[in-house]
Amino acid sequence: FNKIIALYEGASYASGADIYESIAARSEKAQKDALTALSLCEKYHVSYYVRDWSFYGLYKNFLDQGIDDEAAFQKVISRMFDSSNSYIHSSAYAGNFGGDEPKLEEMDRIVWQVDAYQEALKKAGVTGEVMVNLLPAYVAPIGLSKSGDRSYREYLQYYFDHLAKKLGYVSYDYYPFLTDQFDGSFLRETYLYNLELAASMCRDYGVELRAFLQDCGDFTGLRTMCGVSDIRFHFLVTKD
Repeated sequence: FNKIIALYEGASYASGADIYESIAARSEKAQKDALTALSLCEKYHVSYYVRDWSFYGLYKNFLDQGIDDEAAFQKVISRMFDSSNSYIHSSAYAGNFGGDEPKLEEMDRIVWQVDAYQEALKKAGVTGEVMVNLLPAYVAPIGLSKSGDRSYREYLQYYFDHLAKKLGYVSYDYYPFLTDQFDGSFLRETYLYNLELAASMCRDYGVELRAFLQDCGDFTGLRTMCGVSDIRFHFLVTKD
């Protein structure tokens, strides 16, 4: 493993005079946590995606507080990632976790988020990427479209038309191994469809395919891996 995604660190509910001051106060906590993690990552040569809880989900979390147009996104992000931000200068800094499983209707705002981030990092003289992880094919509704295969193709098509070239990859999490008391162990039926569609579009657009691998079960019916054969199947199918 050579990269780590922040999950819970950086969480803060600090408040200020307005939403911009509140976001700035919350980012201070994220910076403090990120620097602690990044110092360890530097030591062990691991790259780290920071999770600032105001940047993560910015495309949806503050719409009712006026962060709802491109100018507002630029104002927030230019302040969040100016040259005084300590963690973006770390050699272990990989980027920031930007959003997880957005709906189709939210992706136009993710474009604003990515553009503002890339512009801010360019001004600061550093590099990093926004990590955006998409919905899998079995989740519906995905926003602004009917459910079913066609809508998922439209969902991916919007991403590839507007974001894939900016980010250089597509990422989604599809956990295929299920179990129940009647059918035993089985795969979700659209697993290979999702993989083939994403992979073919990656080839067409010249971007990298990324995917999460399942390793444990939960109360929803996901099955814990039984042995190396499960991991081998999941990994090799995705890799090929």
